[in-house]
Amino acid sequence: MMDWLRTVAADARLVTLLALVVLDLALGVLAAVRTGTFAWAEVGRFYRTQVLPVFGGWVVVRLVVPYVATDLLGPEGSWLGEGLVLLFWAAGVIQLLASIAKSVGNLGITIGDKS
Repeated sequence: MMDWLRTVAADARLVTLLALVVLDLALGVLAAVRTGTFAWAEVGRFYRTQVLPVFGGWVVVRLVVPYVATDLLGPEGSWLGEGLVLLFWAAGVIQLLASIAKSVGNLGITIGDKS
C-alpha cells in the first residue's frame, strides 16, 4: 500500500519541485513585503494556483500515467508514460522558474546584462 509513496518520494524530481515551490514562496513573500503589497490572501492564491496544480498535479501524473500507459500499451507504453511524466515535470519547473524570475525582478535584482 505504501509502495506508491516510496515511488514518489524516491524520485529526485519531487525534491526539485518542492525546492522550487519553497524558493518561489520565499521570494514572492520578500518581494511583496518590499513593495508593501503583502497580503495573506495572496499566499492562499499561490497555494491554489502554483502548489496544487504544479506539485500536486505532477505527483498524480507520476503515480497514474506510467501504470496506465503500460496497462494500455503493454511494455512499449512504459517509455510513453515516463515521457509524459517528464513533460509534466518540465512544464512545472518552467512555470515555477518564471514565477521566481518575476519575484527576483520585483526585488530589484537584474538577471543578465541590461546594457
